[in-house]
Amino acid sequence: MAGAGAIAVVHSLAAPAAGLRISAVASRGGSSARHLAGNLDTRKVALDALPAGAEFLIVATPPDSHEKLVSQGLAAGATVLVEKPLTTTLASADRLVELAERTGLSRVRVAENLLHSPYWLIAKSKADASGPPSHLSARIVQPPPQWGHFLEPLTSGGVLFDLGPHPIALVLRLAASNAVAVSAELWSERPDGADDLAVVRVRFGSGLVAEIETSWRGDSSDGAPDGDGAQWAIQAAWTD
Repeated sequence: MAGAGAIAVVHSLAAPAAGLRISAVASRGGSSARHLAGNLDTRKVALDALPAGAEFLIVATPPDSHEKLVSQGLAAGATVLVEKPLTTTLASADRLVELAERTGLSRVRVAENLLHSPYWLIAKSKADASGPPSHLSARIVQPPPQWGHFLEPLTSGGVLFDLGPHPIALVLRLAASNAVAVSAELWSERPDGADDLAVVRVRFGSGLVAEIETSWRGDSSDGAPDGDGAQWAIQAAWTD
């Protein structure tokens, strides 16, 4: 497993449910990997050593390292589960898609946990029964994350790459039509210039234009029950 932060810990806890065990852990600095490997009674290795003979590779590192690690895993014959976003640029994504097509698309998966939530299954059931919606929008707001690499100046994207994949994935599935165009506006109030507010608009073949807002400008004192202060809203409408 590449990464030893909060998300990597979640993967390590979930692995036994799939009949798997984490056989090696690596991280950028090494100290967090050493700690997690000790807790899991497994090996700490260098990132360059992954997948270290394993059949599967989990990539749960900052986004700017995803392309290298996914490519590394595929070249070694591993099946790769990479945390969102897949990577940070269109050119990088194109290279990974091309590599996946050569080595087998089923060997690469982008982790999107919300597509497996009970709420999503209810929404998808409604969409499947009703066809393409006439209106679709999503909004997610939370305070700036205060853990891991988010505590450092961000150099490979902000809220759009962190929170954006969640509502975008849901909207793409609910639209019941192929996306044909996309645009985005990004704003920042952060010292490092990383976006902390983003609005994405996706136009679909059905004529629907969906709007998705993601924000790190939430109130950290709102007492939200999910622990990260995230507030969600998804709106969809169907015409008879």
